[in-house]
Amino acid sequence: MSPIPSIPSEFERICGYRQGARYCKMDLHTHGPASECSSFTLPGPIEAVFTEHSDARSKKKREDKQYELIVALAKGDNPFAEPYGSAAVVSRPRLKAPPPLVGKVIQRVAQAWLKDIRTFYEDDAKAPEKAQRQQRTECVKRALFDLRSYLASRFFPEEYVQRCLIEGLELTALTDHNHPGYVVPRLGELGTWFTHLEAVNRGYLDAIHRGDPGGKARSTLVSRLERAMERLDGEMDEASHVPAEVKKQHKDRSKALKKRQQRRAHIEERLAYWKDDKHALRPLTLLPGVEITASNVHLLAIFPPSWHVSGRISSVLRAIGIPEVHWGRGFVAAASSSVQETISLVDREGGMVVPAHSNSDFKGLLRLFRKGLALTKVLEHPALLALETIGGTLKAGDGGKKGLNTCETLRWLEKGQTRPVRDKQVSFVKGSDAHEVRIELDGTGEDLGARFTYAKMDIRPNDTAAEVFRSLRLALLSGQSRLVEYPVEPGYNYHATDRRSYCVKKSERERLLNGESRRPTILGMTAHGNGAYADGLSVRFNPFLNCVVGSGGKSTLVRLLGYGFGVQGFMPGTKASWLPELVRVFWRVNGTVYCIERRGRHSAPAEAETRWLRLDANAAWTPIDPAPDPKVEIWPSAEVQDKDRELPAYEEQVIGDLTAHLMAGEDGKRGPLLVNQPVDIFDSHQLFEAVLSKPYLKWRQIVWSTGSSNVPTSLDAEKIIVTRETRGGKRMELACAGDLHEDEIRRAFVDHFEGGELAFARRKTLYTM
Repeated sequence: MSPIPSIPSEFERICGYRQGARYCKMDLHTHGPASECSSFTLPGPIEAVFTEHSDARSKKKREDKQYELIVALAKGDNPFAEPYGSAAVVSRPRLKAPPPLVGKVIQRVAQAWLKDIRTFYEDDAKAPEKAQRQQRTECVKRALFDLRSYLASRFFPEEYVQRCLIEGLELTALTDHNHPGYVVPRLGELGTWFTHLEAVNRGYLDAIHRGDPGGKARSTLVSRLERAMERLDGEMDEASHVPAEVKKQHKDRSKALKKRQQRRAHIEERLAYWKDDKHALRPLTLLPGVEITASNVHLLAIFPPSWHVSGRISSVLRAIGIPEVHWGRGFVAAASSSVQETISLVDREGGMVVPAHSNSDFKGLLRLFRKGLALTKVLEHPALLALETIGGTLKAGDGGKKGLNTCETLRWLEKGQTRPVRDKQVSFVKGSDAHEVRIELDGTGEDLGARFTYAKMDIRPNDTAAEVFRSLRLALLSGQSRLVEYPVEPGYNYHATDRRSYCVKKSERERLLNGESRRPTILGMTAHGNGAYADGLSVRFNPFLNCVVGSGGKSTLVRLLGYGFGVQGFMPGTKASWLPELVRVFWRVNGTVYCIERRGRHSAPAEAETRWLRLDANAAWTPIDPAPDPKVEIWPSAEVQDKDRELPAYEEQVIGDLTAHLMAGEDGKRGPLLVNQPVDIFDSHQLFEAVLSKPYLKWRQIVWSTGSSNVPTSLDAEKIIVTRETRGGKRMELACAGDLHEDEIRRAFVDHFEGGELAFARRKTLYTM
């Protein structure tokens, strides 16, 4: 037997385990400078050169000056401050050294466009036709856009990643208007916005996963916020350059000053937050995407982060009728295909579609498709999993309907006589639609971080692209059990049909978000004993639903927890060699972490040597007697299990008893619930109809040992723990643990419940014949 680890070392090891799905901040609707709708501007020394060549009053003179700039860049001249505005680059806080602005690349971009533009400038004696003049103007405009886009690729990625980290976002999608993401579309080898973002984010991810040695990542964010405060309080130097359409929003000086005060207060709040070391940096996961205009409706198409994703987005844009000359156009570009066809094409390329700002008067699905077959086809499309809303009211259905809040709209979508959604759950998400990432500036759309969604997901550092995307899809499919939009609306009803009527009020949704910190939660458990069945077992539990499945040892795991908390012992007459020598359970109550330790090979927990410890502010474990009661309950009762007899014959009573244990209770009044294989009394259909089909929200932590695949799938388990027996049934161990989106969990699940992939595929074929 190996030496038993100390309590501090075991606690540190357990805290490092994968914990399953947890609430994270998600924003699937953000923009960069790849579209004309963006309010992003270059640093002052660089922006001044483009402004200088655009200040002529005459349209022709302005165009000629811009053409001269393109010619100069194509020759290799450098009109920018040497070297390419380096002062602007250095002035921005960065985690690593700023990348160089390569002159040869700028020259290549200018030369690529000059070949097209020169055809309109070759013969000045012949006045060009009106169509030629328009083409020349368009070419010059697109050339400048590509040149600015390349230069922005050296500034925007750092700004974007820093702002996402400052706002605490953990999953974002970059969805520029009708654009595949290439920095310069005609020179795809220069990379994409997504690859530039990933390169910057990789440095932050590496620092965060290593514990941010020296606090460099945190200090970089603090420096960026301090710089934003200086700009806001000062003259705003180069950051004051804002597009004209944004300036129009600030004609009223009092409103402008009020917004500036609000922005300053937000920067102060974020600065104080990140200066506090107790707030840990969360890793950021990035997803590529595009915002498509189809049938005058805006659709967010989001894809897994694979290396060829820009080519897939390009093929979708071409297939729906948006040519390369319209890429990046937010108002001009529009697909020739219908919304349904666009969703199908995106799905075929491996992406998913979420209608953007669906309740908005501007390009919103529910505003433009009021009722009828078109709306029905869109909402019932199997690839459509969610709608993005912007809060407030929705007008849906016939023209006579007044504004409906989200809850009432879902009642109409799922329950009304003319409802367009039948036998399908529709999830709601919120995104910022932010076109500006600098925290000190206003931009078009909402401010980044003002609207987002809390999504219960499990994103691990070593997750593959397919697993990350599958985690998002699982959250959208699960709807009410995994999504909470912010700001929280007064009421939502995710299951509005008669059988699944359950309304989640605003106060309850906020309580659901904060429930983990307000109720007793089991953190983990370890067991040791030379020759013991569970020797070396170490498990970290999720604060919501944990389902224990496997080929052996699943009931023992739950029984070990009951033994540690003193609510259940082992079967009388069990061999001493089988019993554990030491069981430790860690839990948290009101923010304080405790540990209970039971020593000795005993069947009854009261017979074991017991001590309680508390983790104090100095990270030391202090003995106390006793620790606060975490109010752990077990069902069926320990007496029923130990007597090895059937549960009461009255099934209604049993169902009611289980339901009462699963239903919500007041925060802090009900502790963790241990459920040990109660499903033997039900068949699968009865179990689902009587218990699992009810939309129970996990207000209390649950550890459920089960032999039914219905339990983790129907109740949407945040963590699945797979156990197995080894050494001929003499030892149990943890095979794997995690969320159902992970490949290893899915394989173990299919092997255990379905008999393997071949057996499952055969049954699936038989069921769908």
